Parts: sequence; structure tokens; C-alpha cells
Amino acid sequence: MKKVLLLLLWLALNHMVAAQTGHYFQTHYKPGSDNYSALSVDIQQDANGILYFANRSGILQFDGRTWTMVPTPAPVYAISIAHDGTIYAAGSMGFGRIGLNQENQQTYLSLSDSIRGLGSVLTCKAWGKSVYFLNEYTLLRQDSAKGKPVWLLNATSTTGLFTGLFEVGRQLYVNTQKQGLMRLDNQKLIPAEEPLGHSHIVLSEASPDGSHELITTQSSHFFMRRDSTGITPFLPADSVYLRTNVIVNAAWVTDQMIALGTLRGGVIFIDAESGQTYDIINYYSGLPDNQVYALLADRHRGVWAAHDYGFTRIAPFLPFRTFSHYRGLEGSLLCVQAFNDQLYVGTTLGLFRLTRQEFTEPPAPVKPGSRIRAVPGRKTVDYTYERVAGITGKADQLVVFNKKLLCGGVGGVFEVNGLNATSVDREPVRNIYYSRFLERLLLSTFDNTIKSFQDTPRGWQQTAFPDSLSMHADFMFEDHAQNLWICSRDKAIKIGIEEGEILDADSIPLPQRSEDKTVGLSLGQEVYLTQNGSFYHYASFKNAFIKYDSLPDSKKYFASAGYFWFFDGTRWRTVDRRLQGTIKTEWLKLFPDIRFMAPAEYGRSLWVITGSNELYRFSSEENASATDTNPLFLKEVRGQQQKLPPTRNLRVEEGESALTFEFIQPEYVSLESVEYRYFVKGLQTEWSAWSSLNNVISFPFLPPGTYQVQVQSKDLFGKITELNTVEFNVLPPYWKRWWFYALEFIFFGALVIGSMRLRGASTKYRFVHQFFSALTIIMLIQFIQTMVAANISLKSTPVAEFFVQVFIALLVLPLEEFLRRFMLKAAFREQHHLE
Repeated sequence: MKKVLLLLLWLALNHMVAAQTGHYFQTHYKPGSDNYSALSVDIQQDANGILYFANRSGILQFDGRTWTMVPTPAPVYAISIAHDGTIYAAGSMGFGRIGLNQENQQTYLSLSDSIRGLGSVLTCKAWGKSVYFLNEYTLLRQDSAKGKPVWLLNATSTTGLFTGLFEVGRQLYVNTQKQGLMRLDNQKLIPAEEPLGHSHIVLSEASPDGSHELITTQSSHFFMRRDSTGITPFLPADSVYLRTNVIVNAAWVTDQMIALGTLRGGVIFIDAESGQTYDIINYYSGLPDNQVYALLADRHRGVWAAHDYGFTRIAPFLPFRTFSHYRGLEGSLLCVQAFNDQLYVGTTLGLFRLTRQEFTEPPAPVKPGSRIRAVPGRKTVDYTYERVAGITGKADQLVVFNKKLLCGGVGGVFEVNGLNATSVDREPVRNIYYSRFLERLLLSTFDNTIKSFQDTPRGWQQTAFPDSLSMHADFMFEDHAQNLWICSRDKAIKIGIEEGEILDADSIPLPQRSEDKTVGLSLGQEVYLTQNGSFYHYASFKNAFIKYDSLPDSKKYFASAGYFWFFDGTRWRTVDRRLQGTIKTEWLKLFPDIRFMAPAEYGRSLWVITGSNELYRFSSEENASATDTNPLFLKEVRGQQQKLPPTRNLRVEEGESALTFEFIQPEYVSLESVEYRYFVKGLQTEWSAWSSLNNVISFPFLPPGTYQVQVQSKDLFGKITELNTVEFNVLPPYWKRWWFYALEFIFFGALVIGSMRLRGASTKYRFVHQFFSALTIIMLIQFIQTMVAANISLKSTPVAEFFVQVFIALLVLPLEEFLRRFMLKAAFREQHHLE
């Protein structure tokens, strides 16, 4: 009976380990310039999805690709976005907003310079159609971006200094030093109602739908305001952890999930109803620093945490969970395998297993004689990696067969049982493979031999393998025709097997000598190999490998856990259509540097090791939908000398036609997650290719004309967003415009009329009259040609344009003849009059 109970306990423990979901996916950011401070104390997001950070150096902006700093005279403490989209900031310099200067560049515009002795402003808050600013002595209101601030009230000896500004239940409250929380009512402060009376609030954050508000006080009490029940106490399951580590900020991720930032414990995610903890993100789970200065939940349900090392975006709803930040894991990650509800990870320093550990934290200390009872220590379930004894050095292969786990590497090959390993062979191996048809374990060693082992009741026993088949073997696999394939640098050996015996072997030269590993696979009745990024198909009728053009060449490829993966330049793909259809592999585009992948949960998920030494479990069954999508918009237009206003109808001179248009659809998961393409009507005949870099369109020179720019963006799953057409005109120099020729025509026409009168007065002006008459006719022809060219856009060759000009000249020839006859008749009449 005791053995049965122990067995059940062991199974339950294994199940609990298998149920470990890992930590939330994290992405770390830091401004690219050393001139920017890494420390920010507030974060906001505007309607376009642009992030704004209250920074020591000013107002820092980020659109997912580019960091931009709007300098301020002093550090910024708080940022608020008004209902009209205006960005306001408060800090040591007072308060102001972001606007445009004469060069159309964003700049800080102070609104408080006219207020004497204002000093530092602690915070600002948009409420209704106004923005409120608070410092220790004064509360002010700004009703419009161009208006003047309105004074509301001052701190008194009764209230003491002002310490904070909050919204609770759609009302504004002010924290006061002496009287605690007070409600703003018609420029008066009224003591707050219970249970918040006389308390000092640390934070008050409303849920996305506004029906709930989380409130915490300096005395470490938690409250939840609900529209249905009002303000009631709220007790998170890990309240002791929160009190110990001091909660300082919060952000609602959804209506059910809250992220709480702490002074020394990282970020804890809790359920808004039950208070249960979803996950704790701290130093031991990948956060660079446990002190969190600011939190923000963006539109894609990601949580931004500001710390001393920059920013970390935590994504609870991305289909990735990290398993590489548990304590105990050492070395660079090489391979991973789930076996018997346990997770094993091979690294450059050995093999490790993820193990569940449960312990109780010591109770909080209580002063002797105090009436306060000691609070029991928090029971904690944690996971750590433990080294598998007996395996040292690089462990880069894990193979499962016949309910056994084998590990191979430079230390040899081992059979793994729990945290112990039994040696199969001590010689370093390049590749290990279990042949189903031979029922043997095959080892490819570094001295270019192939060893064969059989699993017997007495353990692993070496068996004979033909010496003639020993070679440099990069990879081994079997096809459905009972053939064993051994891949080398310049050849592949096809070994026929029948009833567990080798019948024959055929050496097939490869098209080229491989500099990388030659790997292959069997898919259905077909056999494929890849060398140096090219794919080859085995043609049995030729007994040779021929180029397979149905797959693009790839410089990134590998075979792991029985599957073959390659990066086609856009995303990761596998030739196994079953796995391709089960898992949304589009998500893998986030990691172009993947080193290893292995299926898990019967093909419903993947283990992924990236080049940044991260281990993720990817499951496309996770709910990864976003609550909103950031819009695609024209961010800025840059000329040779200055920026231009980013409007949809631009007019520029020909000399300033070197333009750069920058479009953006803010996305913070990955730089590669959004691609762009564009089409310029009047300049191109087809759309550009999709590229993550095509959001910036540069024109070194544009001839005069009207152009229309169309831009589209595409996300990971092919969803296309299109921006309304942006139209701009490149104007010719003024001396080439129709109105200038019209003025010339009028001017010279007036001269002709004047010369005709002069000629009537004297014959000595006859040549002047003839000169101006001819010049007027020429200018008229040029005027007509200019009008036609301005209204009919012809993009053609110079020869074709020449014939077009000739055709226009022929069209205006009758008009020219009419003018010439008119002038001749006038001259004849004048001559007859003189006679």
C-alpha cells in the first residue's frame, strides 16, 4: 500500500511539473542614443499607438522602430493626453505641451512661464475636456492648448501640502498631507467618504470599461470600486508579497487581469475578481530590474514596465512562454525534450531537468510586546533546474525511443533516468540515431566511424557495423522503403535493410560539397536533402539527387526531433504539412534566429530555442488576439532643408522635390512583424515588394507633376491595412508656370499695341513693332503649350515628347496664322493712311 501511495504521489508531482506554464513573453527595449536617459517615470499612449515616456531628458517617443526625444528644460515627471490628442507634460520646468515650431519639428511649448514662483509640478491628469496640474502648493486647470491656465485653489495650513491627484468614481481627488484624501468640488476640497476618508492613496486605476477601479493606500490596504457595489476591500492572494515589496503602480491589462508594479519585487499579474496570481515577472523570470517606475497596458494587451535599464514589454497573451529564466540553468541552450512529464534541456555545460520545489517564506518580523499577530509566511511553489548527474560538457542531442531518453554530445552517449545518467558510450559523437529497421542505436563519432548498439536486458551492447560504411556522417534518417540514409559532406549512402539485416549499400554523389551540415528527411515516398541552403530531391530512376525548385533556397535550416525546418527569408517553414497545418507557424517569424525546434503535446505546440539563448514553449492555441489595432498613418515628410507638415495634400517647389515620406503602423512585438509596400501613381507601374523597410519612401528628385502615394501594411497573418491616398504636387519654377507665360503674353501684347501706335506716328518704329509682334506670337504659342502640359500628364520618352510638342505646335498654327494676318492688315491700313 505504501508503494502505491508513493507511486501516486510521484505521478501527481510529475503532473504538476508538466502543468507548469512558464513565464510571460518579454521584450526588452532601450533608447539607441547614449544621450537619452534610460530612466522614465510615466508612460502614455496616444490614439495612433505612439508611446510617450516622461524622461529625465525630456519627452521620449517610440513607435516600435524609432526613438525620438522632445527636449525639455528639466526632467519630466508626468504625461497626460487630452481629449483632442494634445500631449501635456509636467515636471521641474513647470508644465507645457508638445507643438510644432517654424521648421515643423516637434518641440516643447511651455504654458507656465507666466506663472511666477510655480516651481516643480508633480503630476498632471486629463479629466473631461481639461487637464489638471498639481504641485505641492497649487492646483491649476488648462482648458485648451492655446488658452491660459486657470488657478483653482492653493494648499492651506489646514490641508498641508498637496501630494497627489487621482480619479475615483469619476470624481477628482487630491491627496493632502494633513487631511488625507479630499474630493474636488467647485474649486473646494471636501473630505473623502469612507472607507477612503483620511487615507492617503498610492494609486487609483480604472478598468478598460470603467466599471472597476483598483485603489491602494499608503497603509497597504487594497480596495476595489465597482459600479454595482461601490468601494469594498480587496485582498490579493499574494498580498503579503505586495506589502513586502511595496506596490507603486498598476495597469489593467483586461477587465479581468491587473498588473501591479512594485518597488523591489517586479510585476505581479493578478485576477481582478478572485485576486489569484497569474504570474510574477521579476529578476528571476527575465526582468532586468525589480524596481518598476511606471506601468502601462497598451492596445495589444502588452504591459510596459519602466526600470533603470530601459523598458520591458510583458505580453501575457502572446502564444509564447519562457522557460529559460528559472534558476539553476547554466550554459548556452542547445536542445530540449519533454519526457515522462519532465522537461530536459541540453546546454553547453550539461543536461538539466526542470523540477518543482515548494517552500514557505519566513513570517514577517513582529516587535516584542506588539498586539499584531505574526502573519504566516507565504507558501511558494517554484521551479528550478537541476543538473543530471554524470553528464558534463556539451549535450546537443536528445532522442526518445522505446520509452527511453538518450542524450548525446562531446561527453558521449547516455541513457537518462530522472536525475541520473548511465553511459552507453564515452566517445564524443556527432550524431545519434535509432534505426527502427535495424533495431539498433547508431552513433556517428568525431573520428568518422559509425558504431552500433543494441538494448539488451544486460544493458547496452555494441554490435557489428560494416567498416566500409564508416564515414563522416552529419545526419542519419530512414525512409518508408526500409532504407537507411547516411548524409556526408559530398555523398549520401543508401543502405537497404530487410528483416533487420543490411542487404546492400549504394553511394550516391551529391551535386556539391557541403560546407555546412547535410541534412535530409523522408516525406511520404520521397527523399529530400539540403546542402548549402539548396534543396535536392532523390530521383530513383536516375539514382541521383536533382535540384528541387519548389522550395526557395535558405541559408538557415536545421533538422531536429525528426522534423526539418528552414527560413525562406520571410518566415520559418517545414515541409511536413501536418505540422504546418496544426500550428500557426506565422508566429515564428518573430524569431529569425531560431536554433532548435521540437514538437510538444502531440504536435499541438513547439519548443523553441533562439539565438538570444531563450527557451520558449509556443502554442498557437493560446488566445493571442489584440483588443485593438494601431492605425497606419503618415508620420512625417522630410525635405532637403526641413520637415514638412504631414498632410495628405502637399505642394513643394521643384528645387525641394527631394522628399522622404515615413509611414508607420506602431507594432511592439517585433520589428519584423509588420511589412509595408507602396505604389506611387504617376511614377510607378506596379506595387513595390513587401518589406519591413518599405515604410520609408525616398525620392531623390521628382519632376514637376501630381503624384499619389498609396501605402499598405501587412501583419504576421497577412491582414492588410491600407492608408488613404496621399497626394502631393511638385511645382515647376515660376518662369515655367502658365500664369508667368500669360503675364508675358499680356506684357508683350501691350508692347505690340503700343508699337503699332508708335508706328502710326512714325516709320522709324516699324522694326520695333515687327520685333514685338513676332515675340508676342512666340509667347502665345509657348503659353498654350504650357497650359496643355499642365493639364495633360504624359510620362514617355524624350523622342515621344518631341513629337507631342510638334503636334501641339501644329494645332496652334491656325491661331498663329490668324494673328499674323491681323497684324499685317493693321500694318497695311496704317500704311495706306499715311499715304
